[in-house]
Amino acid sequence: MGTLANALERMVNRLARSCGTGSGQAAHKSHLEVERKFRISEDEWRRLPETLRARGFEPDGQVIMTDTFLPTSNDGDMMRVRNETEAGKRRTLLTLKSWVRTADGGKERQETERSIGRFLAAVLVTVGRWLNGSHLLSFSKHRQMFATNISGQAVVVSIDRVSGLGEYSGCYLEVEILVPVGQDVTLAREHIYALVSELFGEARQPVELSYMEMLKRSARARN
Repeated sequence: MGTLANALERMVNRLARSCGTGSGQAAHKSHLEVERKFRISEDEWRRLPETLRARGFEPDGQVIMTDTFLPTSNDGDMMRVRNETEAGKRRTLLTLKSWVRTADGGKERQETERSIGRFLAAVLVTVGRWLNGSHLLSFSKHRQMFATNISGQAVVVSIDRVSGLGEYSGCYLEVEILVPVGQDVTLAREHIYALVSELFGEARQPVELSYMEMLKRSARARN
């Protein structure tokens, strides 16, 4: 990537971090995203909504979303434009994620996210394609969300049917607890693994690959 392209990428990153939503501008939200993703079967995908309701989770909406990943300077960072449709309403989100070290020596994603207008989203995707020199990685999912509170922490469980990932397409369960930056994440991790064991009657290992890495691997397999 040439000097001009590097400068343009830095500009896109600054723009992404400072952009607002027009007349309804609101401050972006930033937090640690303690999240684990688990591969599930078709049968588990069908049964989980009722299982979650029986355990006190409340339905929190169904969303159809398409994620498009923009190029970043650091391989470990992620910048994403997400188009969502929920109950007939559309919105676009810009999300930035980077790995940060936690107090226990582990690491979690720090996430910054805000709504953006369609025009700005189109500009970012167009510039991203130019920087990338080709099309951008993208995939879609249909998400059912359920929410509850465990020991004072808000827990969101998402049941996803994912397409566009090649061999990695299929059904997934995501469990997410947002923790303020600087606070201990140990309890959130414990809640996630305990909940998953309860839901499936056994311990499950999370999927280590991010969706972005799955996209990259499936793209390489096609070429």
